Amino acid sequence: MPLPVLKIHELKDLAVALLRAAIDEANQEDAAPSPFRGLYIPKHRFETLPPKKWPVLIVHAKSTGGDGISDQVPRVAADGSLHFHALLGSGRDEAIDLDRRAAELAHAICDLLLEDTRFLEQFASLSRLNIDIEDGKVGSEGGEYDVVMFLIEMDLALGHIEFTPRDPADARLIAAVDMETAFAPVAGDPDGGQHVIRQSFTPEPSE
Repeated sequence: MPLPVLKIHELKDLAVALLRAAIDEANQEDAAPSPFRGLYIPKHRFETLPPKKWPVLIVHAKSTGGDGISDQVPRVAADGSLHFHALLGSGRDEAIDLDRRAAELAHAICDLLLEDTRFLEQFASLSRLNIDIEDGKVGSEGGEYDVVMFLIEMDLALGHIEFTPRDPADARLIAAVDMETAFAPVAGDPDGGQHVIRQSFTPEPSE
């Protein structure tokens, strides 16, 4: 299993592919009304996004790792998080209920992904789902726009990563180990010199 930083990026790519397919379907001429109609997903999250491209959605993968499990075979609980950032806006002379539109889009994103078996089978469980919606105003291209932004956070438990020991036949055998430790002068020591401890041992072959 890949490390969390790689696994969560695989999940991000899958989520984006599913969302793009839903957007393409919603933009068909005979398609039923959908929150995905007109939605734009940029090629990367640093792309310039003027008002003509709104509404926009950016999917960002974050990896948090997980607790280690000490055992004969080391295991790590792999956890990751997907963040969905969306921005919707309208001019002052447009009568659009941005709050409702943002809520409908956030709901549609969650439904699309969390009801798709291709997405669900890629992780063990959904640890947390959080949606934050904020509003504001921006000036762009000589005009002022009302905007609503939302963030969906999906915290995903990806299972466990297991680090399987290599076959001893492929590993380099240790013939002997020499260790040496030096201590600074000890207060009150009449010699005032350093103290050195040396130890050497040879591993015994296993049965």
